[in-house]
Amino acid sequence: MDDNIREINVHDDVKVGANEGGVLEATFEGIRVGMRVFEGEGLSGFADSKPDGSIADGVHGKSPQGERDSLKACRILIERLNQEGAQLGELKRPDGPEQGIDCVAYDQRDQKKLEIQVTRALSKEQYWSQLANSPEHHIEGIETADRLADDLWKAINKKTRLAPTARSGVVLAIIAVFPPSHSFDLVATLFRRRYGEVARTFGFQEIWVVGPTAETCSRIDSGT
Repeated sequence: MDDNIREINVHDDVKVGANEGGVLEATFEGIRVGMRVFEGEGLSGFADSKPDGSIADGVHGKSPQGERDSLKACRILIERLNQEGAQLGELKRPDGPEQGIDCVAYDQRDQKKLEIQVTRALSKEQYWSQLANSPEHHIEGIETADRLADDLWKAINKKTRLAPTARSGVVLAIIAVFPPSHSFDLVATLFRRRYGEVARTFGFQEIWVVGPTAETCSRIDSGT
């Protein structure tokens, strides 16, 4: 195991599960309390919920590439939407000139087009620059749920610079994989309570936080 990846302490009341996509999760009484995400080329991330309510997180490796990152997020979100009753087909790149849409998919029942725009929960250039300049390509810290919810708010606000007509009918997908801390249920719940109703007024069809698996995706543009 990579020396820079923390181990999850497993007790009798903590359940740990892994999937084929390189994601390891720990839950306590049905609540996600720890996560490890592994990807090719040595990229990994972690997040651990602490007893005081804070979340330790970090990333090891090189910054994820934008286009590959976006396509993966779209696939995960479509999987989640299909779990909730949609029947979306194959993911495609949009035709024509660049208009801020990263992916499209069509409902297999009526061929209605779903457009997805992708952004990162953690887009701070300073963060990724620090990761790139670290001798071991490793960065970690302690975050609060409040700060992580504020990160989501800032990510959405950057996209509201688009004209309202460019937002209408578009699903905004906020990538929360490296690190995966923004995808914790606590963060989504806090965001909805604080910003959900206002976020709904921004004109997007839906706003989702997209974690490393379909099960870690949360719709956040509501007050509940």
